[in-house]
Order: sequence, then structure tokens, then C-alpha cells
Amino acid sequence: MALVDKRYAEAFLQISIEQNQVKEHLEFLRELYYLIRDNGDFRDALNNPKLAIKQKQEIVNEVLHEMMPESIINLIKVLIKSGRVSHFPNIAKQYRGLAYKHSKIQIVRITSAFELDQDQINALAEKYRKQTGASSVITGFEIDKSLLGGVVIQVGDIVYDHSLAGRLNSMKKTLNWGEIYEA
Repeated sequence: MALVDKRYAEAFLQISIEQNQVKEHLEFLRELYYLIRDNGDFRDALNNPKLAIKQKQEIVNEVLHEMMPESIINLIKVLIKSGRVSHFPNIAKQYRGLAYKHSKIQIVRITSAFELDQDQINALAEKYRKQTGASSVITGFEIDKSLLGGVVIQVGDIVYDHSLAGRLNSMKKTLNWGEIYEA
């Protein structure tokens, strides 16, 4: 299913690029995601197997016509028609990743054993922005006391473990590996 969802996201990204609306569509998809998540009646109507496709599309028109552009409404209608409206959250997530890649936006997740001030977070984000060649970064920060010290940085799919716990674990693996071959 993930491949199908990615194809919908890629097709919608192409529409967004043609309309020069990548950033705007990203924001509308985020708003729609929360609307569907938080509005049980709307979500239930979209997923109700007893409602005809036409009825679901009319509900979409009624609910979204004043708050969403036609391209977003059409995307939902296509998903309804193809029986994939329940895939919308994953399609929106796929679109976000593709839109960030298109716009050269990098997500940098910082996990530290202790609180970092904003200047430290910004310095780490800037270091990895330059390293990846991104135009900008979106940072996330969390504390994980199990790290003992240091930081773990995740940039896309790559994890840079500069934590004390990570170093100890690496040392343990090295020592265990050495024991196996020395006998």
C-alpha cells in the first residue's frame, strides 16, 4: 500500500509544482489531516461504506469548499472514487517528505541527555543544514536521560550517535568482537 500512497503523493506534488503551490498545498494538507482526525462525523462519513461515492463527494464539497483550494478537494474526491480515502494520512505524510525534498528542507531531530538552549539547537541545525546542502531545516528536540550524556542527531534516515550510551555500546561491541577471534 505504501507504494500506491507514494504514487498519489508524487502525482499531487507534480500538480503542486505546476501550480507553484508546493508550500501552500503542504499547509492545506496539514490542516485537512487535522480536520479529518479531529472531526469524527466528517471522518466517519468519508469512510462509511453505506454512502455512495457521489454522496461522499458532495459532503466533501460542503465541508471543504470555503476552506480548501479546488486541487485539495479534487485529491480527496479522487481518493474517494478509488476507495483509498482511508490512505489520506499516509499520502499526506508522503507528500510532506517529497515536498521537503523538492524544497530542499531537511528535518533534523536532536535528542539529548540534557536540556539544550536555543543557540545550541540552532548551531547543530546549521551544521547539518550545511552538511546536507539544505536550504533550511526544521528541528525537533527531545530529552532522553538514558543517553547519559551527549546527543543523537537524526538527519533524514541517517543517525549520528554522539551520546555516551552510544559510545559505550560501540566499545562493548568492539570488545566482544575481539573476544570471538582471539582464542
